[in-house]
Amino acid sequence: LQSIISWFRLQRYTSHPNPSHYQIQKTLVDHCGQEADGLLGKKTWLGSQDLGFYLEHALGVQCRFLSCASGHDVAANARQLAHHFESQGTPVMIGGG
Repeated sequence: LQSIISWFRLQRYTSHPNPSHYQIQKTLVDHCGQEADGLLGKKTWLGSQDLGFYLEHALGVQCRFLSCASGHDVAANARQLAHHFESQGTPVMIGGG
């Protein structure tokens, strides 16, 4: 998330500073419906949806989620990813688990 925010700042799409982990957690609790007890101050891994919620709230960036159950599914969606980079050029997040 911090790398993605840095990218948006370097492209001059935002002046939003990189948040601390606690600031990210606090935003998710205060504005994105996360439970405080399960998140604030914890070392819990944040998923790509959490990062998308943060980006939408803090930067106004809309995120699109493309679910891929395996590496094969990523390859099967290569045309979509290529089109994204050609038309948008913005970063993508790829996670697993």
